[in-house]
Amino acid sequence: MPYLYQLETQSAMSKGDRKQAVQNSISTYDKGVTLLMWAATLMGVLIEKNVTILRS
Repeated sequence: MPYLYQLETQSAMSKGDRKQAVQNSISTYDKGVTLLMWAATLMGVLIEKNVTILRS
């Protein structure tokens, strides 16, 4: 059983369409960053509302 900090690795294959793989990874990265930005914005709005309520 591997420990949590150990990674299983395998040799990289040189077959396949690398351009398409890069395009897919860019899209996935963009979606992940967009989701985090939405979450951060929402958190900021909620914190600002709570601070405003507490100051009243």
